[in-house]
Formats: sequence, structure tokens, C-alpha cells
Amino acid sequence: MKIEVTVPRLGWSMEEGVFQGWLKREGEWVGRGDLLFVLEGDKAAQEVESLDEGVLRLPAAAPGEGDVVQVGQVLAYLEPRAVAVGTAPAPAPQMSPSLAPKLAAEIGPAGTGPQPARAGTAVSLPPVVPAATPIAAHPRDAVDSLPRPAVAPAATALPGARPVLAGSSGAAAAGRRPRTAPPSSPRARRIAASLGVDWARVAGGGPGGRVREQDVRASLATAAAAPPLEASPAGERVPLTALRRTIAARLTTAAAVPTATLTRRADATALTALRRSLASSTNQTGPVPGYTDLLVKLVGMLLPEFPYLNARWDGDALLLCAGVNIGIAVDTDAGLVVPVLRDVPSRSLGDIAAASRAAIERARANQLTPADCSGGTFTITNLGGLGVETFTPVLNPPQAAILGVGRITPEAVVHDGAVVAREGITLSLTFDHRVLDGAPAARFLDALRRAIENPERVLN
Repeated sequence: MKIEVTVPRLGWSMEEGVFQGWLKREGEWVGRGDLLFVLEGDKAAQEVESLDEGVLRLPAAAPGEGDVVQVGQVLAYLEPRAVAVGTAPAPAPQMSPSLAPKLAAEIGPAGTGPQPARAGTAVSLPPVVPAATPIAAHPRDAVDSLPRPAVAPAATALPGARPVLAGSSGAAAAGRRPRTAPPSSPRARRIAASLGVDWARVAGGGPGGRVREQDVRASLATAAAAPPLEASPAGERVPLTALRRTIAARLTTAAAVPTATLTRRADATALTALRRSLASSTNQTGPVPGYTDLLVKLVGMLLPEFPYLNARWDGDALLLCAGVNIGIAVDTDAGLVVPVLRDVPSRSLGDIAAASRAAIERARANQLTPADCSGGTFTITNLGGLGVETFTPVLNPPQAAILGVGRITPEAVVHDGAVVAREGITLSLTFDHRVLDGAPAARFLDALRRAIENPERVLN
């Protein structure tokens, strides 16, 4: 019996990925645990192991490098050795020469019954032929040339969808890969059918890009208000990578969340002094902690006091996370990724600095695994190194909050009754307004300001 090889789900929100290539060849034996193919998920590429064993068979519609595949899609098949295509049937058992004359005498010519044996007569037995030869025993060319019954077109069960061939993909039957539709709700499909809208072309605003009724109706309003289409200007058409599509889908999901952003300044003079002290310390081993590392540690120490900022959605409920796992936004050539630093309160500042350096290096070498980017409870994004002073960070669903950090700048301020030069930093906290209100978020920002202005008190 053939065993299907399907696309696994590499992350909690993964619905599709990019196929990067086979690690086994057509007709090659695959054992349990063998690396079978490479798949790029939401954030990283991963070598996928085989859960079963058999001879690898690639169908005509098998994906190639760079093709987009859906979770659960059948990629290939594994066949047991005994029925693998191209395997010769087992040879018929040979009869002992001494038994042949006796058996021939009992059987006789076909249809005549037993006949008496005649001395000195040579007996020729017909070859043993199996009653039926499985199709899988034919060579591949013979299988492909066998006649196939015609299949009549049948309408799919989804309203508004295009007809396909029953029992097969219409696109595959025509030699093309099937067009993949976004996820949608049953009600959205019914409304789309009644309004004459192709719901598969509607941008979904639900979780994971799911098309909802309001998305279908909004598409009609947008189409009515849109100006006449113009000819596309000349330029290079760049296909989206899997990471870019993931970022787009997650930002679309985030845009549907009612968020608010609070911004305030903090005196970073003591923070910069602490970092200079760590950089010049003769006892320093490992990488010198950067400003992001210092803020990760300070935020990690404060979050247990503000559980609703260290929360994430879990279906239709809110999960107040027991641990503090902080994601750090990393800019790479491929796009933004967010590796997660786990159990921050229990780790030393040096350990956090080493872990963040290793995560950043793996991210920029495209070596992150799905596990490296999962399980975050809070996110920090720092654009200060790029000269940005103030910005509005975008929420990282299903988390409840994200902290944006701007550039540290010198400024003249009144300190202890005198105008002095100090160093200031802008903090921007974006939070899910369904989870908490502005006052608790403001109290967290104020606590973080105090920690930044006296970091040694918090870290010691």
C-alpha cells in the first residue's frame, strides 16, 4: 500500500511553505528517520525526516524547488519494496524433474483430465502464470501507457469555486499546478456566491488571512470606489519569498487588532554609563552586552509584575504566561525575523548577551529553526542603531505587547535644579487594547523608565 508524503506544519501559524528540494532521488529507498526534503516555513528552512519507509515515487505534479506548497499537501509516495514500480515479479517455483512426468500424467492436456503416462514420452508443462499481475508490477512506461477511464467534470461543493475534475485536480489534469485559495469561512463563501464575488481573490482580514463575510463586502466597496485601472508602469516584477509572504500575512492579522501606542522619554545617562563600564571591565568574558541586551534583562525583570503585558491569545482565551520569553527583532537580508530568548529573569546579563549574539548570527545566516522563533511572550524592537528616535512598533500577534526603542541622544534637561547635558531615549509601547487599558500600560512604561535611570539597582 502506498504511503503519502505530505507537507508538515512547522509552526503554529503555518499554512503554507516553500519547497526547497528533495534529499532523496526517485526510486531510492527511504528509511524511517532519513532526511527526505527541505521545506521553508514561516521563518526558517528545515530538513524534514521521513516517518515511514519505502521506495520514493514522485508524481508528475511533484513540487520543484521554489514552489509554494500547502500544509497537508501530498508531495510524493512511499511504496513497499514488494510492490514498488519496476520491481520484477518473484520467479515461479521450479518443479523437480522427477515429479514432472507424474504430474503431467495426472493433469493431461488442458481440458481432457488425467491421462495415462506413456513410457519414453517427453512431457512439456505449461509455464506457471499468476492469475493476475498487479499494475505496480509493470515498468513505469507500461503503467503510464495503460488506458484510464474518462472522468466527467463535477462541480465542487464550495459555492463560487471553479469546477474541477472529480477525483483529481483540474489544474493537475491540464498539466498545471492547482491554484491555491486562501482559507475562508463558510458564510463568506455563501455571501460571495450570492454577490458574484470570487472569494479566492479577496484579501482576508481574519487570523492567518482567513476570508470573512466583512472582507467580501469590503471588497465590493473597494472595487466600487477604485479608480479605473491603469496600465502597469515598466519595472522589474519581484516574486515574494516565503518570509515576505509570512510577514505580510502577520501584518495583515496585526492590523485587525485594536492597538494603542504610548510613548515617553527616559534618562539613559546611567544606562550608557553602565554599558561603558561593562565594555571596559577586565573581568568581562564573552560578548559585551549591548543596549538591547540590557533592555531585555530590565524588561524581563519587570514583566512578572505586569502579567497582562506578558500574555498571549490562546484560541478565545487569554493565556497569562508563566515564563518570560522575549523576542528580539533582527533585520536580515531576507526580511525581519524574531528569535526568542527564553527564561530571561533567571539568566545572567552575560548569558543573555551570548544567546542574543548567537541568535542574530543564525538569523543572518538563515539558520534559524521554527523552535528558535516560537513561544515568545513579549517582543523588543530597537531601531536606535539606525538613527531612528521615535516610531510606532507593530504588534506581534498573538502577543499582547511590543516595545519599540529609539536612538539615545544628548539633550539639555533640568536635573537637580540645574540645566545639564543628559542622554535621553524614547520608549514606545504598543499593546492590544482588548487585553489591557492605557493606565496599566502607562504604569509599566513608568516602571521601565525608573529601571533605565537606575539600572544597577534592578540588575543587582
